[in-house]
Amino acid sequence: MAKASQPSEISLSYNLFDLPTAQHKAGLAGLLLLIDSLQQRGLGPLPVVSDFGATSVTLTFSQEALQTVFDDLYDAEVRETVVKQKWKGAPPKREETDETSDRKTGKTKKSKVYVYDTVIPKAAFLEHHYPGDENGWLKLWRDMLWNTVRGRPTTRIVYEERADG
Repeated sequence: MAKASQPSEISLSYNLFDLPTAQHKAGLAGLLLLIDSLQQRGLGPLPVVSDFGATSVTLTFSQEALQTVFDDLYDAEVRETVVKQKWKGAPPKREETDETSDRKTGKTKKSKVYVYDTVIPKAAFLEHHYPGDENGWLKLWRDMLWNTVRGRPTTRIVYEERADG
């Protein structure tokens, strides 16, 4: 029996009126935003966007283009996180003293804080559109991802693998 050859590309056609929920429509918009960001940042190979109309689009993916999309989407890095209480079962990287000033009395208050290394999603596609916005849209995206979609540590493995190289 002859082995069937695998296609070198796959094309997906979307019509907004055929997508069942607002989440599906938002996902398609996010995918188009990601592809646009990859193009503007000079990364590739990229999926081919064609038949782009007011309510429809066709995306053609090669295996390499799909890999580029997923590599960027799941890219992560290790950053230091400062917290006021020790994490159970994890030794801190270091301890520091934090000085804050009380607004009412004006007195300086010292407290001990703990520094841990944590993996966070890079969200380079969003950072491209909002550079330096660590406390705005980027924080909202990362918090949403970590607290909702990837709420359990076992669902974050792909990000940890990307952060480890």
